[in-house]
Amino acid sequence: MVYETLSTGFSEEADFGEIAVRGLRGIIEVARTQGSLDSRVEGSFGWMGPNEATSVALILSELVQNAVEHGVPDGERSSCGPSAPRRTARTSCG
Repeated sequence: MVYETLSTGFSEEADFGEIAVRGLRGIIEVARTQGSLDSRVEGSFGWMGPNEATSVALILSELVQNAVEHGVPDGERSSCGPSAPRRTARTSCG
């Protein structure tokens, strides 16, 4: 998905939030066998280059897949997704 997203634009970076949402839905659809599981992404991952986006996508997919398969009992309704809070760097002089 990372390279597909990058290939459709003119930038060498991609909005990883878009990649995360599409990937999350696909992983949940495949990994969940029973019950209902809503997907959500909180916050913003920001823009990433291909190397960073690929690494984060692999880690995120493994975490979500494990959470779906082992963290929610079959038949229960739940939600799953990453939280990506972004903080502004602050510096102070004094």
